[in-house]
Amino acid sequence: MSVGNSTQQVSYGDLSAILQETERYAKVIYASSSEQLLNQLLFDYWDGQESCEMRTKPPQKILDGIVFTEVLILRAWNEHRLGQAGGYVYPLHNRCFRAPNFPYDLPKPDPDMQAYIDRVILDEHGNVRDVDDAFPARRTAKLMNAYYAIPGPLEPNSLRVRPELPRNDVAAAKQPDPSPVAVEQPQSRPEPSGDAKARGSQGTKSRPTAHDDHNRLADAPGTNLDFPNGNITAVEILAFFPHWLKSWDVIDRLVSNGWTTSVMTRVINCLREMPNGPVASNTVLRMMAPSMRHRPEGQYAKWTVGSHQMPANWDPSSISVTGFRTPRLTHPRTGNGADTLNAPVPPIPFKDLARGVEFWPAGYDALDLTQCIQYHVAHPEEEWRFPTDFGALLDRIGRITVLPEHSDSVAFQRWCANKNPTDLSRVSEAAQSNENAPRGNKQRREEVDSSSPGSGQVERPSKRLRIDSAGESTNNAQQGGVNGINDAQFNPNPAQPPPACFNSLGFQYLHTIHLPPPHEVDDMAENIRWSHQNYEQGFTLSPQDIATVTALRIRSGWCSVHCLNAMGRSA
Repeated sequence: MSVGNSTQQVSYGDLSAILQETERYAKVIYASSSEQLLNQLLFDYWDGQESCEMRTKPPQKILDGIVFTEVLILRAWNEHRLGQAGGYVYPLHNRCFRAPNFPYDLPKPDPDMQAYIDRVILDEHGNVRDVDDAFPARRTAKLMNAYYAIPGPLEPNSLRVRPELPRNDVAAAKQPDPSPVAVEQPQSRPEPSGDAKARGSQGTKSRPTAHDDHNRLADAPGTNLDFPNGNITAVEILAFFPHWLKSWDVIDRLVSNGWTTSVMTRVINCLREMPNGPVASNTVLRMMAPSMRHRPEGQYAKWTVGSHQMPANWDPSSISVTGFRTPRLTHPRTGNGADTLNAPVPPIPFKDLARGVEFWPAGYDALDLTQCIQYHVAHPEEEWRFPTDFGALLDRIGRITVLPEHSDSVAFQRWCANKNPTDLSRVSEAAQSNENAPRGNKQRREEVDSSSPGSGQVERPSKRLRIDSAGESTNNAQQGGVNGINDAQFNPNPAQPPPACFNSLGFQYLHTIHLPPPHEVDDMAENIRWSHQNYEQGFTLSPQDIATVTALRIRSGWCSVHCLNAMGRSA
């Protein structure tokens, strides 16, 4: 990798310090140039800060991406001033609207600094010079002796701007671009990772545009799908209906109960398939902010997650969506194409809601909706549609009792504690559906050999370590059975359970939860009963553990007496 004059790679702590200084310096030298330019740069730095906090990528890769994107923005500024009509820079997904925390805390004008900017940073035409001091991220990385990939010189004719169409001008979107500009690649870019090289050998793809980023959720139900009368957990909303984040009522509920864009993004990327790559936190913010700024009250004109005001008489324990409204009812589109954009989404078969969902909500993240989808996937010949048949289907299969653990605030704490949600990909293969099962049916299936011919899957050894009763780590991949657990271990172990109720990530051990009443025989109740007999495994309320326990029960045919009695009564 080509690097600048630097001596060391960065850590997450170093990167956080670099980005703080980068943001401060950018506000100093570009505050007087253009709000639009400063917005684009700050969005680049905020994206990096978000990735740094979530630790979704190595810190060196985050820094290289920031330095590279910074050059793209300033190069586009020199070429066409970022599109004076209010467009967005290709290939960035950041739209040039007012940033969330505008007005910024900008420094007071300094004549000496302005003279320095006019002499060193900008030329006589207002273009950015190709000097290190003009690039805040590059300059700060050099000052802190950090490695960074050199993205190439500040050359023209390498980017294009696509004008941002009026919101209601649908017909204009079908017109060809009157003045196309060829897209050329910069001379040098950060060296791709091994995965990127492998993908590159199969075909070259351009960097994603705003349209591509939005379409990463194109397989999810539409924004204007009506809400049912009933209870839906926050994780169920994000997993099955991410476009509902444009609803005033959903935003009010999640943000008032403490949810942040980073954790919302984590849930979406963790539970949905995302074949085109994960969504960014700024994408989630841009789903919510324009909707909230359409509200008639004055305090919403510059709405942000941080400035959100909790509604009066707020009930944080409620997870009901009864009476929630879609955007077509609260702030409908106007102008050309409004009839199409404001049309309600037809009811959807429950089984189709599983499409695009890789891991179903589990444990206390799952409630009536997940149960309905599981039922319809198992009985596809029946006719059940969401939301019109939600109540009728629950009358058929029964409702789950809402507990404090189902609340939004507790769910938020669970997902905050799970610092490495990508471990869901290591859930036992028994918890995933075979290729003939409907997508999303990850928890109810017959056990298959994922490495058998024709399965289309390659067996993945588990890398997860557990702590045995003696305090020593053991590799489950070497123990046999599902997720490394032998069939013989389904019998109760006479050893005493560990005294702790919570693991290091804050998830409660299943065997420390009180046994549910006999009439409750749903998956969660059965998982708790199973864990009381198999407490030495140390399974917790984490999403991946819940999925694994469910798979273990199904594989072994384990069933409690209460469940057998319930099945006998129903028969």
